Formats: sequence, C-alpha cells, structure tokens
Amino acid sequence: MKIIIKLAPLWVLAVLVGCGGGKPTGGKDNPAGPTDKPAVIQSLNGADYLFLDQGSLETTGKSIAGTGELVFKAPMGGKDRNFTLKFELGEGGVLTIKTHGDNKLKDGLSTIFTRNKNRLIDVKVDVVDVTPELNLVSNLPVSLNMDVHQHGHAVFWVDGGTQDEEISFDIRPHGEFWGLSLKNAKVTQALVGEAKDKH
Repeated sequence: MKIIIKLAPLWVLAVLVGCGGGKPTGGKDNPAGPTDKPAVIQSLNGADYLFLDQGSLETTGKSIAGTGELVFKAPMGGKDRNFTLKFELGEGGVLTIKTHGDNKLKDGLSTIFTRNKNRLIDVKVDVVDVTPELNLVSNLPVSLNMDVHQHGHAVFWVDGGTQDEEISFDIRPHGEFWGLSLKNAKVTQALVGEAKDKH
C-alpha cells in the first residue's frame, strides 16, 4: 500500500504534464501553421523566415545553402510585388521562388530556375519558358529583380539592368506569403518590396 501511495503523485504529475504538452504554437506568429514545438525563426540579412522542410539547408544569417524549403515570416500582402534575388546553382541545382501563396506556399505562382548541362539556367514562370529571354549563365552568381503582377504578368531585370523582359502567365495569384525552395542552391539575398513597373 505504501508503494501505491508514493507512486500516485508521480502518476498524477505525468498526466498533468501530458495534458499540458503539445500545445500548438503556430497561428499568426507562425505562417507555417500550428506545430508540436515552437518554430525556430531564422534570418537572411534581416528577413525572418521559418523552415517548411529544413532538409539539408545550412544558414549563416547571410546565406542559405543546400536543399529544403522555407517561408518568410512577414506577410507580403496580396498585391503586385517586386522580388530581389541573388543566388548560385550547383550541378543540377534548382531554385524556386514561390509568391502570393498561402502559409504553406500553396496556390501561388512558382518561378523555377534550373541549372542545365549547357552552362545555362532554364527559367519557367508557371509553365511559360523564358530561358532565351533572360539568358542566365550557370557558372556565375545570378542577380535579378522580378515583379509579379496579380493580373498575370512577370517582369525581370537582370544584374541591375534597365532593360526589362515581360511575360504573361495564366494564373491570378492572391496569397499573402512567399518563400523559396532550394535544391543544391545557395541564396545570399531575398527581398520583397513594392513593384517597380506599375501598370
């Protein structure tokens, strides 16, 4: 009987701790949604983000490299936006910027940069191939700006140039969040701001 009396408080304590654990910590402060543990907020040059899939991603605060997926913490608003990117692609590397999506980056617009075997980078906005127009070389770091307009246009400026390339796509994205999916890629800058080409 003494053994039962001594163990009973421990059993009650275990039940109480078990009931208090696993409380969702997502919601407004976590665009990735509720989780069983607090989200670890990372930062790239001051822009906070959360991992949707950490994979093999390594972060330094000034770069993100490897394979995985992330969503930026601050909602960008469902408006026309400009995105600034600086990145490099390893052999077979792919970088996808996902804009105007939900908090899991679904139902938005995907722009995919893929390193091919000819030392060029294939570029697709939704299903539209814009590789010839941009002519990105894979053995150099890529620096570009991209407007995404909700009425179905994307506009590119490469290496700070003044000449723009405008393309049309079919979907009409209206979500609040944006992020990146990396495969053997390194990103050193990812910023969002007001659209440069307003029309």
